[in-house]
Amino acid sequence: SNKLNENIIKIKETIKITQDERWHYDKLTQIKTSVYTSNIFTNHTMENLISRKRRFLREGPIRKVCRGGQIKVFWFWLLSDILIYASPLSVGKYALNHTMDLNFLRALPSTYTMPGDMASVAVSATRRPSRAASTSNIPTSSLSSSS
Repeated sequence: SNKLNENIIKIKETIKITQDERWHYDKLTQIKTSVYTSNIFTNHTMENLISRKRRFLREGPIRKVCRGGQIKVFWFWLLSDILIYASPLSVGKYALNHTMDLNFLRALPSTYTMPGDMASVAVSATRRPSRAASTSNIPTSSLSSSS
């Protein structure tokens, strides 16, 4: 009876892990199919978006204050290793603006505050990877050269 209970607990844990992995897979698939890109470097990231190691954390609209002070609304997805932001096109469809490796980003407290319950955070790149480093994982068949 004790052995049976242990086996039932293990089965429940396995089911929970499998359900969790499936939920992340489905969410990453949804992101991948809703974001359009034509840039070969960011396209590579989007093509390889679905990974067992990658986890979805949060998503939502973000107001970006541009250099000229103009405020633009983008949609962000925070994953366990990358941040994706895109411009809304239509309901559920987005044009990719950029993907950012979280290893090269840090969040800073901002002096700019927004009214209401919204928090403000400034994100800055600590260093920019070289073009060679950012393209090292792209299959050579994806790269084209103009002669």
